[in-house]
Amino acid sequence: MDITYNRIFEKNRITILIFILIFFLATVFFFFHWPTVKPVNLVTGNHYYLAQQMSMGHVLYRDLFSDKPPLNEYIAVLCFSVCRGELFPAIILTRFVFFFFFILSAIPLFIITKYIVDKSHLAWLVVLIYLSFDYPYARIALGSDWHTLMNFFALLSVLFFLKNRYVLSGLFSSLAVLSWQPGIIFFIATSSAVILFPNDKRGEKLSRVTLGFLSPILLLLLYTHISGYLSDLIKQTILFGKVTIRHGFLAGIGLIPKIVDKDYGRNIPIIILGVLGFIINFAQITINRHKKINLKASFLPLSVLSMTIIFSLIDFQGPTDFIPFVPWLAFYAVYSITFFPGSRKSLIVNIIPLCFILALIVYSLKGTIRRLPSFTLKKQKEFVLNNLKSFDLREDDLLLCMHSAQPLLFMNKKNMLKYIYYFNSKHYRFIEKYEENGFNSVLYSINERKPKLIYVPKVGSYIVNNRRPYRRLRKILDTTYEKFESEKVVIFIRK
Repeated sequence: MDITYNRIFEKNRITILIFILIFFLATVFFFFHWPTVKPVNLVTGNHYYLAQQMSMGHVLYRDLFSDKPPLNEYIAVLCFSVCRGELFPAIILTRFVFFFFFILSAIPLFIITKYIVDKSHLAWLVVLIYLSFDYPYARIALGSDWHTLMNFFALLSVLFFLKNRYVLSGLFSSLAVLSWQPGIIFFIATSSAVILFPNDKRGEKLSRVTLGFLSPILLLLLYTHISGYLSDLIKQTILFGKVTIRHGFLAGIGLIPKIVDKDYGRNIPIIILGVLGFIINFAQITINRHKKINLKASFLPLSVLSMTIIFSLIDFQGPTDFIPFVPWLAFYAVYSITFFPGSRKSLIVNIIPLCFILALIVYSLKGTIRRLPSFTLKKQKEFVLNNLKSFDLREDDLLLCMHSAQPLLFMNKKNMLKYIYYFNSKHYRFIEKYEENGFNSVLYSINERKPKLIYVPKVGSYIVNNRRPYRRLRKILDTTYEKFESEKVVIFIRK
């Protein structure tokens, strides 16, 4: 056993050392995005608030609204529990935990690429491209990210499928779904591969994938049913998406070119190469089916990226939704050069595209190191608390936050209502349809319980005044509250 272990270790020692070096450099790069001092934004502040309240005993979906599956929040809760509720250490730990999910995704991506193209140097190139995309670092430096978590489990699902470990493949595709709903793509892709490329024991393989996929989901459904909030889970994670898709089909597709240009501008040449590789792979499978390629292995990246594109047509909302494309675009950017004319015969012809891609990687990293932010997490907390202190808000006073959970996070206080977001039309439609008495229940609670202070960030305050569904809310605010505006927030204080 020792001899076998030593042989395995010797064989993979160089690979391990290279990964350690790459991970070290990626970690240094991450530090220059200032995860230890960076303030939270509206979205990450809400997720930190959820984790904080869950660590204090409040129940997700029943007491707190979230349209995302629970795994992202459970991991953040674990970070808060480890830090015993200390806010700043918990935030920093959460950022680093999700960063490690991001860089560890490079390992299954490396193995998948090596399995398909059968060349280690090309697999390393894919890893370097994947880790050279700057936006994921900037996003994770703000907080937990369900896209990154889904990518990690999704890549493991594909890897174990290629290794014929079908139960594990289904299990990790299930964890991808429990990280973010589009993770269902990977269960569909692996199941389709079993069906479309038949061989011995196709039924058995499909049943194993399905068993692995259903096990965590059924356990979650059973637990929430016993705990009494299964209907809340289904409404918020499934039916909320139905509302979004019904009213937002194709609405976000126009954002993609703008987001790519703004947030992924330095990666555009890599993205173009990735699209080229995707087209080549599609042509191989549909036209040249009898060429010497592993059809089943090549089908998986093709189907995954295709379904990711389809999902983006349905609901693409911002630059974070582009993160699921990153590992597959990295793979296809390198895949495209494997069919460069003469690359299989000439070393020089091989070196030219490799050097070109390395130059693109260096270009993508140019200018991405951030300066130390002047408005730090500590200053953000002081700013928010000073705003509230000027209105003599006591510990037992009711506070209602709309569109921003930052005051609740910094005060360690639960919102008066389970919702944070009210301004988006999709949230209004959801509340109107699935809450008892609809949006009137929100208005009734505000009118009856009369929170002392209502906190609204400037980014959302105009919606209170202009959106048609909120005229009744505006009437309550005008008659019962006095309005104060500062540089970044609007505060309504009870008269």
